[in-house]
Amino acid sequence: MAKHLYIQKAAKLAYADNSIFIIKEGGEKPLVFSLEDIDIILLEDKNCIITSTLLAELGENGVSLIICGKDYLPKSQVIPLNYHYKKSSLLRLQQQLLPYKKKKLWEAIVKQKIKNQANVIQQTSNDITAFERLNQYRLEVKPGDETNMEGAAAREYFSSLFGKSFIRFSDNPISSALNYGYGIIASSIIRAVACAGLEDNIGIWHDSEQNSNNLSYDLIEPFRQIVDLFVFNNRTKITYPLSHEIKVGMISLLNEEISIDNKNAKICNAIEIFVNEFVEYLKNGDISKVSLPIFNPITNDSNEEENE
Repeated sequence: MAKHLYIQKAAKLAYADNSIFIIKEGGEKPLVFSLEDIDIILLEDKNCIITSTLLAELGENGVSLIICGKDYLPKSQVIPLNYHYKKSSLLRLQQQLLPYKKKKLWEAIVKQKIKNQANVIQQTSNDITAFERLNQYRLEVKPGDETNMEGAAAREYFSSLFGKSFIRFSDNPISSALNYGYGIIASSIIRAVACAGLEDNIGIWHDSEQNSNNLSYDLIEPFRQIVDLFVFNNRTKITYPLSHEIKVGMISLLNEEISIDNKNAKICNAIEIFVNEFVEYLKNGDISKVSLPIFNPITNDSNEEENE
């Protein structure tokens, strides 16, 4: 099973024998992990030296490197370049995707996002009024979500989860935890998009010239709720800056299960399924064949990460 490496402290990261060598200060024996077993590396140490040979080999092996900033939130990502042999043909398909097909797909994504939010409400606050409103908003979503039911649902949802005084983008520990968790999920999607040969700046709904990951931030929407539930369940333990325990728990979410394509799959695998089905949608335009992730409750017994 692929690992997600979380490296808190390291003097140097180097490459040899198709493996990453994590070299600590003080002459300790290096930790060694085969690149074949790794999907994502999360690096917190701002002073760590990374060899160019390792960076090149990460790309060769389809491994994504996430680097955190001084606030310990993911700030940059090294992803595989030209990892897929059909990149140019997929670029043409993305460019030629008709607007009404984009709108139909965005409608499906927003509906599933709101449905997953309603499921979280049912498992947490059990706010019947919020649950019913979210389901009504979902029914009112139109192609392209022209009436912004996504925004209306978000206001209802976060207010029910974290209280009426909670402001999603304010400077508080809960928002910081949400941002960290979303960053982990987004990084996994960015990696999957790159490995599939897709052009990430060509989105479905997002269309910012300043965002090089428009597509990934479209595809993340029905996955965000796994982070929301984790933050809700751990809200009394969340501080700023985030604790080591909370960050490890966030990374472990990639190994939690969600339902997709009529089966349960770890989130890291469900992301790849969803991205690959988006590729098929580019080819056939059949929205009925796109499987969207269906939220399942989180369990806390599957933390299989490698933590350094």
